[in-house]
Amino acid sequence: VASEGRYAVAIDVAFGARAEALIASWTRENEPAARAAPEAEPDLPTNAGIWIGLALAAFFAVTGAWSETSPWFELGTADARRIVNGQLWRSVTALTLHSDAAHVLGNAFSCGVFGTLLLRRWGVGVGAWILLGSGALGNLATALWHGSQHRSVGASTALFGAIGALAATELVRRRRQRLGWNRAWLPLA
Repeated sequence: VASEGRYAVAIDVAFGARAEALIASWTRENEPAARAAPEAEPDLPTNAGIWIGLALAAFFAVTGAWSETSPWFELGTADARRIVNGQLWRSVTALTLHSDAAHVLGNAFSCGVFGTLLLRRWGVGVGAWILLGSGALGNLATALWHGSQHRSVGASTALFGAIGALAATELVRRRRQRLGWNRAWLPLA
């Protein structure tokens, strides 16, 4: 029966209980999937990324700009040939050296932003290991990829690792909330 754009179904009273049971069954079967309650986003109160950025700038005041004659750069540059031949520490020490003031200031600022976000999400201990480990692995991978003529310095590889870790963390968090892939992949963009 239709009236003013509304529909009503009329049934015989003898079938009332059965009709109610069928409607209740249909309602249970067609309930929307329950979404998990959103996980609380950890936000540990720290400014350690800013302090790491300031430490990079302070260390630059000691080492100075890139120089072939500087003992800091002679011993610490990520020299692919030397890394591949066993001087693995260069993958770490190169993170502390910078080619000039603009280079260190850019990395110090980025560390203040992305380093702090990472350390707030994962905690200072785990976050610092992610930062250091991703930078060292990035330098090692670069040495293996580019071959013997490649040399580099700077904390950029660690900061790219921080951005990647933040994106992966957010992707996993969104998938746990059962968000569709169309919304879950956005942090990777």
